Amino acid sequence: MPKDKKQIKLISWNVNGLRAVLKKDFFAAVETMDPDILMLQETKLQEDQRTHEMIFIPPFESFWNYSTVKKGYSGVAAYSKLVPAKVITNFETQNILTQLPRGSAGSGHRLPVCLRLPSAWLF
Repeated sequence: MPKDKKQIKLISWNVNGLRAVLKKDFFAAVETMDPDILMLQETKLQEDQRTHEMIFIPPFESFWNYSTVKKGYSGVAAYSKLVPAKVITNFETQNILTQLPRGSAGSGHRLPVCLRLPSAWLF
């Protein structure tokens, strides 16, 4: 890797319920993993169910999306130490592939995407 490029540590974790994982060693695990970006799937939360400790995990900024079909189902969260240029929290499912932003060739931009796709969902 060129010296002017920094590696980014990205962790993706299916927590199967963030409230349950918080009762275990979630914060210690995050500290040990020390990711630049942490993406969680299956948070199983709605916006009003988040707590201060879920939203604010220093030094991260958090971004959330919730199930719009069934409360307490699915949901994703992303925590980032890096300041994103843009955050998209909703896609129309039938057009998801065409809606993902693309960096121009050679731009050096990377696009982490935190998605929860049901196993029965086919492209």
